[in-house]
Amino acid sequence: MLLNNYFTFTVYLRDGRKIEEAGPGEPPAFKFEERNPDFSQIEKFVLNPKLENRESFEVTVPEGTRLIYFRRTVKNTGDEFPNFQVYLLGIQRTRKGRNEREMIFIFPDGKTELCFSDEPKYTIKLIDKLKLLHQNHEI
Repeated sequence: MLLNNYFTFTVYLRDGRKIEEAGPGEPPAFKFEERNPDFSQIEKFVLNPKLENRESFEVTVPEGTRLIYFRRTVKNTGDEFPNFQVYLLGIQRTRKGRNEREMIFIFPDGKTELCFSDEPKYTIKLIDKLKLLHQNHEI
């Protein structure tokens, strides 16, 4: 099971530009922050799998919403198993003064979970699975 960096991204802007993720050692091709004037111009965002047996993930970013994209590294305790990354992808909008989020969590084993909070339930199940794989010397 590949635990880190199993996707690259492509950003599509409303003016037709397409921005691919930078390669290792290159400066970032796109900054995901409000200070970047192009951040509010994202029309579509795609996670492209590096492995053939994985699906791509795409989110359309409607006017008035913001893209949510980041990787969360789940650290182990006591070096029982390797760290792994969970990708978060979705949109956020403000309605009546409240932030609303719709996110999908993408785990290294291909499982996904649609979530409206910050912590998916699958994280604990995946940690237990990784511990078992480590005990069996499979990772």
